Amino acid sequence: MVGIQPLQLIPSLRIGHTNGHNIQSNEYKKLLSDINQDSLENNLVSFKKFVEEVQAVTSLKQFSDWDTSTFMPKDGSESRVWITSHLSKQEHDILTSEKATAYLEYFEQNHIFYNLDKVDQALVKELRILYDRTKNISPHILEQFVQAATYAEATAYAEATAIEANYHNKIAPALEKVISTKRQIVEHMGYKDSPYTALLSIHEPEMTASELDKIFGKLKTELFPLIKLINSSSKKIDTSFLNKYYKPSEQLKFCKSLLKKIGFDFSKGRLDRSSSSFSQCVALNDVRLSINIYENNIYYTVITALHEGGHGLYELGLDPSLAKTPLFDGASLGIHESQSRLYETIIGQSMPFWEYAFPKLQKQFPEQLKDISHEEFYKAINKVEAVPAFHSDEITSHIHIMVLFETEKAFTEGKLKAHEIPDFMNDKLKEYTGISYDNKFEVVLESSNWFSGDIGYFPTYTLGSLYAAQFYNTIKKEIPNIEKQIASGKFSPLREWLREKIHKYGRTETPSEIIKRVTGEPLNLDYFINYIKEKYSKLYDIKL
Repeated sequence: MVGIQPLQLIPSLRIGHTNGHNIQSNEYKKLLSDINQDSLENNLVSFKKFVEEVQAVTSLKQFSDWDTSTFMPKDGSESRVWITSHLSKQEHDILTSEKATAYLEYFEQNHIFYNLDKVDQALVKELRILYDRTKNISPHILEQFVQAATYAEATAYAEATAIEANYHNKIAPALEKVISTKRQIVEHMGYKDSPYTALLSIHEPEMTASELDKIFGKLKTELFPLIKLINSSSKKIDTSFLNKYYKPSEQLKFCKSLLKKIGFDFSKGRLDRSSSSFSQCVALNDVRLSINIYENNIYYTVITALHEGGHGLYELGLDPSLAKTPLFDGASLGIHESQSRLYETIIGQSMPFWEYAFPKLQKQFPEQLKDISHEEFYKAINKVEAVPAFHSDEITSHIHIMVLFETEKAFTEGKLKAHEIPDFMNDKLKEYTGISYDNKFEVVLESSNWFSGDIGYFPTYTLGSLYAAQFYNTIKKEIPNIEKQIASGKFSPLREWLREKIHKYGRTETPSEIIKRVTGEPLNLDYFINYIKEKYSKLYDIKL
């Protein structure tokens, strides 16, 4: 996953309209007059310096978030709440300042805006989005939210296991505070249909709750029958060798070598071990990756590293000219997840990839993988099991995401309380698969995004897989020998294709603009569905 900032609330865009005329202070009138009397060139220079102020605070918050999850001492949470609250207030004050309003008043005038180049137009749009997310939120509500989210995250990290007693006594109250405060923020900002769409659009602009319902509806129609066929298959796949003990330090060493091979530059980034896995772009040439290492499942560790590595390559591929601006980021979390899911699943769970990587892994762990072939390893890491978690296969992981989506949509709309979430999720899973969670309380604890207030994030994993399949279909056309290159350990053509087609643009384009420009058509679920059917029908000898 990608690190998300607490201030991200609700985006909107209104070119040619701003609220600056409502501000009556003499200081504002003079500021706007000075801007209007200056040249466009001078105003662009001062505008970009102003934007740098915002981005500097954002970078400090990103570094703080990374440190909280990696190296912060256990007892440092109270001080971290204080630091994060002040940084968020400072960011809030800059974004809602008279200077921000005046710049929008000036640059959103049609005769000014349409004389800007594409990047500068995107920068004005992005400031409008940030401004509109923030303007109606009082510093008091913001401070409440940051404190609630930071406390809830600390509570989640402190609870190694979630049983009924400590879920209801500790975890649920902390989570309920985050949910209720987030709902207050949404009500202050307003929304057109579902409050969930407002939160979703923070992570995935242009996407709505109703559109997601349609997407997941089609996936249910296609994936549920396939899972039934797989479950009835006589094909048996051995995964026991994956669950032997793999020394964590050796796993980390292997993951670093693998990330270096696919193109992650360790002079501009780092990989650390933590209790949760995420990537965080602090600033230009400073990308932090963190992974949870599974002592008894080498597969989970490796695909986690590849997942975060995909995020990291995206961030290292951003155009340096966008640095120090909010455009220095992925177009959306769905597009960001497309890069991580591409490396994790389509590449990282493919036969060509393990033709290259398995001999290296076997050399690192000769005892655990003795007498195992790369074909056996490939089959093992693609085994389909009814495991309702992110750490499952390419098919059932999306069922878990469906459950998460329907759960957070329900509590965002005020139809579900935190103490009701475990039963709600368990009932949904039974409905879809006929199985139950091993620990319905711990599953909520694992949904760490909710504790930090990142509600609306989970569907971007599925959207990422959909985007990734469509991108890869185009990649195979434009790099016809891509699988042979991967099998021989040549990853630079893939990385450079992604950098030129997707990475370098940052937030200067929307997700729909990117997918249409790169593939020639809007998002099309058929590419993912066909990829899944082709791969798993062969793996399980199923006739579709």
